[in-house]
Amino acid sequence: MPAGFKVVSVRQSGGLTCRVLGLDWADMIWKLALTAFLLLPLPLGAGVSVHRADSFGVVFRYEPGPVRLEKGISGEVSVEFPDADHLAQPGELDLPSKVVRIGIPQTGGVRLKVKTGPVETFDRIAVPLAVPCEEKGSRGRGAEGSSPRAPEPWNPGTLDFSGFVPGSVAEFGPVEQFRDIRVVEVRLSPVRYDPGARVLKVYDRIDIEVSFEEQPFSNSRPDPLDGPICRLLLNGDQALGWKLDQEQDRRNFFDRAPHWVKVRVCSTGIHSISGSDLEELGVGPAGIDPATLAMFTLGEHSLNGPYPDSMLEVPIFIEGEEDGRLDPDDRVVFYGLGANHWTNRCSVYVSNYYARHNVYWLAWGGGPGRRMARGLGPDTTGTRIVRTARSVLRQEHDLECPARSGLLWVWRTITKDSDREAASIDIDLGLDYPLKVERVSGRLFSGPKSSADHEIVAYLNHRPIDTLRFYAAPASSPFDFVVDTALPVNFSRNTVTLELRGQGGKKVFLDYLEVEYLRRLSLYSGQLRFLWDDTGTYRFSLRDVAGLPVILDVTEPWAPKMSDGFERDRDRVCFCRRVFRPAEFCVATPGQFLRPERIELRRPGRLTEPGLRADYWVVTPAEFLAPAQKFARYPAGRIPWIPYARVEVVTLEDIYDHYSFGVEEPGA
Repeated sequence: MPAGFKVVSVRQSGGLTCRVLGLDWADMIWKLALTAFLLLPLPLGAGVSVHRADSFGVVFRYEPGPVRLEKGISGEVSVEFPDADHLAQPGELDLPSKVVRIGIPQTGGVRLKVKTGPVETFDRIAVPLAVPCEEKGSRGRGAEGSSPRAPEPWNPGTLDFSGFVPGSVAEFGPVEQFRDIRVVEVRLSPVRYDPGARVLKVYDRIDIEVSFEEQPFSNSRPDPLDGPICRLLLNGDQALGWKLDQEQDRRNFFDRAPHWVKVRVCSTGIHSISGSDLEELGVGPAGIDPATLAMFTLGEHSLNGPYPDSMLEVPIFIEGEEDGRLDPDDRVVFYGLGANHWTNRCSVYVSNYYARHNVYWLAWGGGPGRRMARGLGPDTTGTRIVRTARSVLRQEHDLECPARSGLLWVWRTITKDSDREAASIDIDLGLDYPLKVERVSGRLFSGPKSSADHEIVAYLNHRPIDTLRFYAAPASSPFDFVVDTALPVNFSRNTVTLELRGQGGKKVFLDYLEVEYLRRLSLYSGQLRFLWDDTGTYRFSLRDVAGLPVILDVTEPWAPKMSDGFERDRDRVCFCRRVFRPAEFCVATPGQFLRPERIELRRPGRLTEPGLRADYWVVTPAEFLAPAQKFARYPAGRIPWIPYARVEVVTLEDIYDHYSFGVEEPGA
């Protein structure tokens, strides 16, 4: 078989007869039944009481019952309560939680409001990490023929957590589909833990209100599994009447518009697509109604799935749409996030280990598109002028792979031979218009065959700022460091030096560096992104502005707001903003807009077309499409157990577009 092909055969005719990769139907029935028994959620526990369930949402209370703390021989405390589910993955804190599921309308999203009851606090508590099942069975008794394994000592410094875990007592999981009913999962966490302070909080009750963005329409088509599904949902009696319409597959999100352009984005910032860019794709911009232009993206999601069944609509700004047509010089302007990006005002960094770019979709020909909220700033009389603000830089380059598994990628290696006193590396920070560095942080891994302890002296511009000491540990326990400083910096080049010292041979890997610094508000080196931590009314004074800027409040990156009222004096611009909470801003002139890595005209969602049915599928990258189509001619009508077998070819890109909305993750 040619390289790059994957062949799957499925029989879709003849009632319920089926054959998949050599499995007969009896085998499949047995395996599906076993899978359903193991994976389907159990009915609701007694700790949940529903106060209201209707077409507007669900209101309920969760009371976990009395908490029980059991101290183990290693000093770790296991946490239990009567209605608990242990859902932590290996390496996560083993905190019990509760998962409930709610049936939701056929379209639209959901919102969550949370209130908590009395809180009980426990100090000096060490909560263990979850371990794989095979370790649970052997812990305390050892392997056959060996002595019992001693528990590993609890070390909060090895945990990659800051603050209380989980971050919220209630959060949504993925939107799923049980038969023809859309379902959202709500994970309740009545126990939260701060590993740094070793403080445990237990909530007596959690009051939840889940509201629906859109009203459901009635569709109570009977189904053999209505009874079990009804018992699995908090609002099962209502949700049974909200089934998806079989005549129109509502899971095909792309039915809402006839024309789609796939936009691949590598970096975070303000992007633009011009009418001439669409012309290069063979699309005549004169035939596009700019009022229907809309931008969509998957948004934040579970890495590698499961994926939601809809995308977020991102508000855009269209330069030149006032005349009612899209000209070659008109531009669609939007704020886009790269595959790796900051969230929550540069407090959480999202790393995608699979995809190199994020995907947005530009559509037209459907309903009116969403536009950025715009407005003039408040009165500037007596308003404080701001010329500097805080910014965060993260440098992470996956250049080396020291692990044989290929799963650990690092940036730099510090190698000290046994006959040397020290070894060091210099890192150019590349700060934009800096005034002062306030914090340097990062992650280090201990290399193989290193001596028991490591000592690293950190320098900023050749001035020592801290000495880092940590013990050799496996890659699953990296050393995260934070160094606070208030040193002035150079205007042009600033470096961090890490010097590895100590006796014997040593090897340490640097994963990434983060630098928080105070900077001037200047567009000299490109787009300006900065954070503002105070509240009130401020005039932000920008310098080196070579054109009319686009000023965005990107505190909520999926719903940026535009400030179109500003004062300009040569290369200086002042805009006023009333800040009600800590905010993040991004500013760029048209000459600084980012260009997408690639745009292409696509026909997504075709995998659900009624005429696209096959008994035998050939899956291939787009580069091998032509030979794959030739290959597909051979098995057509020649499969022994399938008379008149139909064969179809599908590309990986089609699968990504349909199941993960273009994001190239293997979970699709």
